Amino acid sequence: MYILKERWLFGFLIGLLANSAVGRTAHGSTPYLFRENKGQVKDQYWRPRSDVLYSGESGGLVFHLQKGGMLLQLHRPKIPKIVSQSDYQRLSPAERFPGGQIYRVDIVWLGTQSTVQVEARYPSPDWENFYNVAENMEPALSVRRYQEVIYRRLWEGIDVVFTPGEKGEMKYTWVVHVGGNPGHIRWHVAGAQVRIEGTYLVYETPFGEMREGPLRAWQKDGREVPVCWKVVG
Repeated sequence: MYILKERWLFGFLIGLLANSAVGRTAHGSTPYLFRENKGQVKDQYWRPRSDVLYSGESGGLVFHLQKGGMLLQLHRPKIPKIVSQSDYQRLSPAERFPGGQIYRVDIVWLGTQSTVQVEARYPSPDWENFYNVAENMEPALSVRRYQEVIYRRLWEGIDVVFTPGEKGEMKYTWVVHVGGNPGHIRWHVAGAQVRIEGTYLVYETPFGEMREGPLRAWQKDGREVPVCWKVVG
């Protein structure tokens, strides 16, 4: 079994969302980073996004996990709002970025199995209620946050596990079981130019760069094995 670890790192992002309201902790200091979607996630036209399974904030962006990939939203304010650090952490994204702009990057996993199973683990002891749902919809009640989201058999013999990183940022780990082929792990990026820089995968956007990596891999016995990024097209 191989374990491929990939961590999101972000640079040159205007207005940091890191460490904001990710919830109380139960398992050590692990935050509840992944909020389930019960109808409270909407698009810019106030229509519900039922394709979004879990959402959260991580190191400068808002992320939405779907069955077949991720949506990443970067924010840039028109007029910076200067507040204290403690007040900043209590503000919603809309309050932090009044009149700001949003830019989206889509990550679409390629060739995945239709039988993938998505499971959230370690729920928060509390919950949230959302009444800002679309017209003619019931409020989103008892919305839980979780410490971990697992996609089982995303590709044959390959799982992906989403967890918070050491600083509360979102990270994910590919788990390649015996018989699985790491070469099947592929995704298409829309909304960013992609390049390799050393051990990092760099996403260039109009709002700045996102860096993913460094990419490392271990066997089940703990022995590290060589692995690298590959950009096609």
